[in-house]
Amino acid sequence: LFWLIDLFWYVFGVKEWIVRFIPTVFGFLTSIVAYFIAKELWKDDIKSAILAPLILSSMALFSFFSSMLTFDVMLSFWVSLSFYFLLKASDELKFKYFFLTGLSIGGGALTKGPVILVHILPAVLYLPYLKNIDKKKWFFGFLKAFLIGLFIALLWAIPAAMHGGEKYAKAIFWGQSAHRVVSSFAHKRPFWWYLPMLVFLFMPYVLAKPFFKIKVFFKKDESIRLLLVWIGWSVFLFSLISGKQIQYLLPEIVPFALIISRIFAKEGVFQKDISYISFAYLIIGLAFFIAISYLAFIENRYHLSLKPFAIMAIFTIFIGLWLLFVKRYIVESVALSMVLFILSLHIGLIEVWKFQSLKTAAKEIGYFQKKGEKIAVIGKYHDEYHFLGRLKEPIFVIKNEKKEIERFKKDNPNAIIVYRAKKRDIKGMPILRKYSFRNREILFIRAKDLKI
Repeated sequence: LFWLIDLFWYVFGVKEWIVRFIPTVFGFLTSIVAYFIAKELWKDDIKSAILAPLILSSMALFSFFSSMLTFDVMLSFWVSLSFYFLLKASDELKFKYFFLTGLSIGGGALTKGPVILVHILPAVLYLPYLKNIDKKKWFFGFLKAFLIGLFIALLWAIPAAMHGGEKYAKAIFWGQSAHRVVSSFAHKRPFWWYLPMLVFLFMPYVLAKPFFKIKVFFKKDESIRLLLVWIGWSVFLFSLISGKQIQYLLPEIVPFALIISRIFAKEGVFQKDISYISFAYLIIGLAFFIAISYLAFIENRYHLSLKPFAIMAIFTIFIGLWLLFVKRYIVESVALSMVLFILSLHIGLIEVWKFQSLKTAAKEIGYFQKKGEKIAVIGKYHDEYHFLGRLKEPIFVIKNEKKEIERFKKDNPNAIIVYRAKKRDIKGMPILRKYSFRNREILFIRAKDLKI
């Protein structure tokens, strides 16, 4: 991901919107792979293959994250590509398909590390039993694929470890993955957390009435069983991992979209089949209006403008009403509704994004640095201000210890400390500048005036 960011910036210049094309491109490529997977699974049914990209690209979370700079949409591409080549290998047991699987595993490893194996292992273990193929040849072939993927990953990891030093090497080879599995340093959640999240993960098609016939298809369609094994065991394995985020399961949206495409192709979809989806939009729209009322009459601590929220609410209700009266092109209409809904979300959340960004504070730091002011922060600093503010000068980092803070204040009384504080912790200090960021305030304070 970071290599591609550098490449895009090298070609097009350093612009934020340019790099948002990266996940979008990989989302598009994943939908193309979904077409070929469906074609391979159901060789006698081209309609399932045609529907698969349309359904996948209009899944709510897949569509939403395809416009956000995260690793998971890119990983979904490599997982899907690995699955496709495993399917081909299960038919012919040829080395070229295991080789291509290895390249895909390597791409996934370079994207997000060994976690790609968690996504593909259910299929690796189940396919030889489903298709009754030579298990010795199958697992030996996958071992070759795994070693190819490992070799690709090590082509980066070993030079990176040598360049980054012992601490960095330990982090990339062991710390990052092991800590997330056993006791996550971030997003630690209970074992069952993913189960209720599946409803949101598979929206909106989990509300389509034909989906409820999945039990019938499970009994008569072995490909459906394979896809459900992929989903079920992946969710179970990720539930064992301490760190959990809903986007970690984005690759499992692909098999769900394939299941839906098969059911829709066989059963057909009519207006009455999407009534629950229509009602869901109406309920969400009403919930938005309740949120607007809360902001207008009870509490609006950030003084958010209500116009974008009103547009979002009206748009969502309009989508729900429109789907109630659609008579033709039902699947296409549901897909279009999701595009419109994601667009309305982006419009409505314009004001919220302002409080999720450090850009204004970063530019303020740049302004003070140009005036020759010395800038410092307390605790950890991850260069979060430097890129956003295009800063040229260093920011001094003070250990979050009282002695260190007092020593810095004594030596640099006129330096400006950029201090993140909760509102209740602000104790009447003279503040040069103040910005809201999430549930905190970013304060610009002269060192001599800081009281913590």
